[in-house]
Amino acid sequence: MNKILDVLNQLEGHPKLVLAELFRNAPVWLLESCKVVELDKNEIFVREKDKVSKVYILTSGVVKASDLRIFGIVYDFCQYEAIEILGGMEIFLDCTTYRTTLITKTPCQFIVLDNEVFKKWMLQDNNALWMHSRTVIRYLLEETRKERAFLFLQGIDRVYLLFEHLYEQNAVDERCTVKLTRQQISDETGLSIKTINRALKQMMEEDLVHVQGSKLSITESQFKQMKALSAEKIDI
Repeated sequence: MNKILDVLNQLEGHPKLVLAELFRNAPVWLLESCKVVELDKNEIFVREKDKVSKVYILTSGVVKASDLRIFGIVYDFCQYEAIEILGGMEIFLDCTTYRTTLITKTPCQFIVLDNEVFKKWMLQDNNALWMHSRTVIRYLLEETRKERAFLFLQGIDRVYLLFEHLYEQNAVDERCTVKLTRQQISDETGLSIKTINRALKQMMEEDLVHVQGSKLSITESQFKQMKALSAEKIDI
């Protein structure tokens, strides 16, 4: 129990309020089951297809989610900041294995629970269940809306949308490095590599992306320009 109080005392602002609300009705047996774990940067703590065994509540730091794509290339598609429950969605969906790989992007702190303990907690604590369900549904809704948007966009507009998403998830110091090959951009947008090359050429000419060899980078100013162009076509 003191472990959770120690974590709460370390936090400030919104993360502290969210964690306090999440554990507001937590029973003693749950608090006694919690472990606090600290990991360094670039540590893999969940691997896709491994058996679901733990749930991680991120209390500080940033975590990135990665998918192993074609030819073994890793695509970082999402990132999480405190407070976030990681591994809980799989339990909600009765998945026996993790659906993605999770890696610490910065030094991180977690409250860690065994999967059966987490499941028991969710079944008994309506407040915690509501909070987690709302987060999961909001995430799935947003992903579905983005996928639907892709159905109505063509060519360069799909590339804009992909790059906007990558910037929102991975920007550091108002700049995002796009760690995708032309093939990966093609896979993610459903466009041919020829179309991707043509789109990138146009974006370079319009100063919407910086390309140096195989590296692509987007500044905050470029991101805002792409957002404005996308807004002319679809409201997302």
